[in-house]
Amino acid sequence: MAYVMGIDIGSAYSKGLVKRQGAVEGSVILPSRGDYRKTADTIRERLLSMADLQERDIAYSIATGYGAKNVGFAQDVVTDITFSARPFASTREGVSSTFC
Repeated sequence: MAYVMGIDIGSAYSKGLVKRQGAVEGSVILPSRGDYRKTADTIRERLLSMADLQERDIAYSIATGYGAKNVGFAQDVVTDITFSARPFASTREGVSSTFC
């Protein structure tokens, strides 16, 4: 089963998680420190390390938050309002997960 990654880049703090079949395999919370691209990359590296994964193992990634446009590796970027209004459900080939 494929892994999915979600990143929330906030103005003060940023969060990320990796899930597989609904189970959280790793999560990170860091201060954003103003460099949102670097923060997103650091979160991704830590999540991959926690879950003992390679970038190629992530089938789908999504970003939200104030600095979401700086998450260059995310396949989708959604606004906080859109993300909060409905759970993210991925039904891409080989991916089945929901972020709430």
